[in-house]
Amino acid sequence: MRGGAARSDAWMAPKYHHPPISGGDRKALTKELAKSRAMTKIFAERSAEKRREGETLIREADNLSCQSWNERMWSDGGPIDPSPTIEQAINGGFPWLEIKCSRCATPRDVDLAALPHVSTTCVHDLAGRLVCQKCRKAGKAFYDFAFSHSNIMSCAVVILLLPSN
Repeated sequence: MRGGAARSDAWMAPKYHHPPISGGDRKALTKELAKSRAMTKIFAERSAEKRREGETLIREADNLSCQSWNERMWSDGGPIDPSPTIEQAINGGFPWLEIKCSRCATPRDVDLAALPHVSTTCVHDLAGRLVCQKCRKAGKAFYDFAFSHSNIMSCAVVILLLPSN
C-alpha cells in the first residue's frame, strides 16, 4: 500500500512485545503484562455484570408496560393501541394472551411464544389475526366494531395478558 494507508480488510497479528535487553526492564515489562491481563479479566467481569443488570431493568420495564396495558384494558376497555410487543410481553413474564370472542363470548388463551409472528409485532396487532374457532367452523363472518379503525374482519377481542405460572 502506498502512503502508509492501512487496509480495512487486513488481519491483525497477535501483539508481540519484544523483551528488553536489561533485566530490570524485563521484570517491569512482565509485571505490566500481568497487570494488563488481570485488568482484562476484571473489565470482562464488570461488563457481564452490567449487562445482567441492564437485562434485569429491561425485564422489569417490560413487565410494567404489560401491567399498565392490562390495567388500561381492564378498567377502560381500551384504547388497545399502544400495546407492548410480543417480545416485551414474553420478556416481562406475560407469555399468554387471553382473548374473548365478541360474538359468542367464547374465551381462549393463546401462547404468544407459539404464534408464527415476528416478535416485534404489537399485541394489539394480533387482534385482527385471531379468529374464534367456534365462529370460523360455523362460517360466521363478523365485523368487530372495537377495531373499526383498522377495517379488520374479526371476532376476537383481546382481554388481558396473562402472567406465567
